[in-house]
Amino acid sequence: MSHKAWTQFLLLLQKKQPFFATLAMYCEFSLCDDIEFAKTEDKKVTINPMVYQDMTQQQRFVFLLHQVLHLALQHPLRGKDRELEVWNVAADIAVNCIIHDSLKLPAAPFTAWDHRYRDYSAEEIYHDLIKAVDSERYESDCTDENEASEQGEQCDQSQVNQQHANQDQGSSSKTLAQYQARADIGQSGQVPQSCNHTKAYWDKALTSAKLNNELSNQWSHQSTMLLREVDIALSNRVDWKTQLWRYVQLKMSDFSEFDNRFIHRGIYNETIYTLGLDIAVGIDTSGSISNHQLGVFLSELNAIAHAQPHISIALYFADADIDGPYMLTKSNFDIPPIRGGGGTSFVPFFEQIKCDFPTNSLDALIYFTDGDGDYPNDPPDTDTLWLITKPENIAPFGQTLSISI
Repeated sequence: MSHKAWTQFLLLLQKKQPFFATLAMYCEFSLCDDIEFAKTEDKKVTINPMVYQDMTQQQRFVFLLHQVLHLALQHPLRGKDRELEVWNVAADIAVNCIIHDSLKLPAAPFTAWDHRYRDYSAEEIYHDLIKAVDSERYESDCTDENEASEQGEQCDQSQVNQQHANQDQGSSSKTLAQYQARADIGQSGQVPQSCNHTKAYWDKALTSAKLNNELSNQWSHQSTMLLREVDIALSNRVDWKTQLWRYVQLKMSDFSEFDNRFIHRGIYNETIYTLGLDIAVGIDTSGSISNHQLGVFLSELNAIAHAQPHISIALYFADADIDGPYMLTKSNFDIPPIRGGGGTSFVPFFEQIKCDFPTNSLDALIYFTDGDGDYPNDPPDTDTLWLITKPENIAPFGQTLSISI
């Protein structure tokens, strides 16, 4: 049944929207009783057969297309480190807006739709929703505390944490409940290398579909929201503020001066900005790196320095040898003469870090390179972010992000 249903869907989609049909060809489809509703993960669309059978022909078509776009636009990957229930609603709205604008079809059954977010990216929708959800939670906590205080009740921290955990797992938010959406995005539990392979797979699918559409002079006629979502999914330019904010959150959770009620949600008051973030940045200056590439590396380094108000950067130039550290801040961003031009080894950078920061006081390590070189056998204890210009190269440890040059 699943093969027949998928074939019929592909044939109809090819007639209606060839761009979407190309993306669908990259998906693997199955019906499974073990899935409560639907799940999109990696390359796979999995749907509960009873859910599928109860739909009309048009609903089935829209529902399958909805799942295809979740995968192709990399929503499972883009939702990593976000609250899954909120992200699911945000991504649903983005996909349904695209389907409505492209095919004039209604939203898929049991998925979120909100016309107010037309031309918003999934991330922008998420940002708007999470503010509303956190506001509800804050008001709820204040009400609970006032009631407990009036009754003279006491509870230990473990009970408070459990209450918050239960609250976050349920659909207690009025903001989310209004959409009546069921979860269809899988929680990404992939290791970084697997995530990179999945991204490369869907980057290839999007690029192929986009090229075919451009050759037929159809790309410029696609909906604005689809163009934005594709650009975001394909974008190799790193969102530094998002990445560094993740490191800040990890660091800040160790501070006791924040309100413990909200730390587990990533909610902090304004004093977070008075605390510093210390990182070390390695820039590959070997003979294989062009002047243009070095210029891009330094441009991104400047973006890092200005991503947060209080960042301290220890800069190193590295080929087979190491030169540094040069200490940089937002207010003192003077790049010294670049030295290098030799072979490539990543070992000296990590060895020098051990010597310069023996107490492991750094919050993150960032390395700009083409990825060709000798890697150390033992990964560092500090989180490492690799910015690699060659998409085929993936570092053996840390997180690898591809940058387009």
